[in-house]
Parts: sequence; C-alpha cells; structure tokens
Amino acid sequence: MAWSVCLSVFLSFCLSVCLSDRLIIRTICGNFKLASKIEGSMVDGPQKKALTKVVLLGDINVGKTTLINRFTTGSAGSTSVTVGTDFKSKQITVNNTKVTMQIWDTAGQEKHVSIGFAFYRGSNSCILTFDVGSQESFDRLAFWKKNFLELAQPPNAAQFPFVVCGNKKDNSERVVTSEAARTWCSSNGGYEYFETCATTGEGVEELFQLTGKKALANTEDEEDFMPTSLSGAAGAIKIDRQTEKDAVQEKTKKKKKCKC
Repeated sequence: MAWSVCLSVFLSFCLSVCLSDRLIIRTICGNFKLASKIEGSMVDGPQKKALTKVVLLGDINVGKTTLINRFTTGSAGSTSVTVGTDFKSKQITVNNTKVTMQIWDTAGQEKHVSIGFAFYRGSNSCILTFDVGSQESFDRLAFWKKNFLELAQPPNAAQFPFVVCGNKKDNSERVVTSEAARTWCSSNGGYEYFETCATTGEGVEELFQLTGKKALANTEDEEDFMPTSLSGAAGAIKIDRQTEKDAVQEKTKKKKKCKC
C-alpha cells in the first residue's frame, strides 16, 4: 500500500512538472479559452496593436452614416442627417496586428467643409463615397478628393490610399455604371472600387476590411502603435461639440446685431 502511494505521488509530481506552464496559465486565467490565447501568443509572439483613422467623404444622403453603422454595429442604424462630424470604431485583425479603426463620418454639407481641417488631419485612409443613383454625387468625387488633400495635407499626397465606394447598388434607377466608376478610379490614381448596399450589408465588410489594411500600411509613426486604443476619443468629441457650439453662438450674435 505504501509503495503504491509513493508511486502515485511520484507520477503526480512528474506530471505537474511537465505541465507546469499550462497549469499556471489556467490557474491564473481561470478560463480555458483565454489560457489558450495566451499560450498561442507565447508561440507566435505578442500581438501588435494599432490605431488608424479613416474618413468617409461624399455628398449628403449618399449613405455614409449607414455604411459606418452597418460595419460597426451590424445594422443600418439611424437615418438622421449627420451634423458636423461623428465617429465610431471597430477592431479588425490584419496579420498579427489588432487594428482599431476609428471611422469618421462628416456631414457632406458645404457649410461644414470649413471644419474639415481639424478632422481630416492624421487620417490614414479615406473612402470617397457616392450614390450610384446620383450623377451629381459621382461628379463631385473630384471635389471631395481635392478638399481632403488640401486640408489633411498628407505627407505623400500622390500615394495616399483613397478607396472609392458606390453605395445603394440595389437602386433600380442607377445612373452611374460600374464601368464609369472604375474608369474614374483608374484615371485618378488607380484606386480600389467597391459597390455596396448599406441597408442589406452587401459589400460593406469587404470595403472596410480592405480600407483597414490600406490604413495600417499607411501608419508609419511608432506613436500610432499603442497598447490601448482610442485614448484621445473623448477629446475629439469635445472638440466637435465645441465647434458646433461656437458656430451657433456666432450666428446668434450676428442676429442680435441685425437692425432689420
């Protein structure tokens, strides 16, 4: 009996030594799935984290907000018109890098173009968006591209990774053909072109996944690689609200001075 007990203790000790690393991990984590991820990182190396900024530009009502909602939440979300700017974020994985995409939505109205400088700067990629059922929104892609480059002032404007999106592809009364859109992309920088339907989600995931890869490739500064994400998000929202507040106050002052 004593011999069998000693043998049992010895075998248990050997087993505990062989599996000590895994046992420690599972003891600390208390979760098998989490432990498996940690064990995997011990083999593959630590995963990098990066924060990228993507801006959607285009005329009002082309579906920019719906595209962002569909990608970040899985639903079309609100159909209300964006005032000023807003952003949402979502994480994707590119190779061994966990990328937090900070996706900015702009109003697309002329009166808000003046605030573009503050929100375009630091962008790693830009999605030029139009409605396939609106020739005017397509014709204004050149305007939005020029507006972005002038205000964002990227280091290498000629190589900046624009992506073009023709939204509302389910529109039975479309006026902009796929061929026309691809021709524009080819002659204006060789940009990738996607057609999407934000209401159903068709093509949306592919659009943002590729944009995220291009944004990451355009992230050169070490400061953009960070252990946590969206550290400055609150401040960005505060700036946006303050901009709108200042604009309203200025408009009120002008009305008070009016003698008519």
